[in-house]
Amino acid sequence: MNTQKTIFITGTSSGLGRASTKLFSSQAWRVIATMRGQDAGKEAELKKLPGVKVLPLDVAEPAQIIDCESMAFELKRFGIGMKTIEPGGMKTDFFTRSFDTGRHAAYEGLVERVMDAIADPKAIATYSTPDQIAEVVYEAATDGKDQLRYVAGADAKTTYATRLQLGDEAFRNAMDQRFFG
Repeated sequence: MNTQKTIFITGTSSGLGRASTKLFSSQAWRVIATMRGQDAGKEAELKKLPGVKVLPLDVAEPAQIIDCESMAFELKRFGIGMKTIEPGGMKTDFFTRSFDTGRHAAYEGLVERVMDAIADPKAIATYSTPDQIAEVVYEAATDGKDQLRYVAGADAKTTYATRLQLGDEAFRNAMDQRFFG
């Protein structure tokens, strides 16, 4: 019986997905590495890593996003664990390279305010590196806990603690105030 563990990782062309793929491969895991679009150079680099299989998948498409809690509940019946990593900001080029805001003229001002807030140098200083968050991914996959949600990064932990302290409605109102005044 093969006891090698397998992990399914999205967004492996760069950032957190790429860092996680390299980390799990280095720990002798079988990795199903997915990325949207085709970049022969990035695919070839990942395919050289031991145990890595690269497949196309675009989770930016709403039809491909599955409710994680429901999926975790169903997969558990088959001995498959599912973990959701909820990182805060990361020091990557995501917002300038592949963040799709689906801009419409009516939302232009709102999108600019959000982008200004997340691109603020004070905010960026609190962001984690992809390698730091990849360590949380590895912890989640290997800790043996029946835990779905892993909040990762100092800024995400602060935001999540605030949400728990305020409650859902007050937190939503605070976020509205923070981003939109």
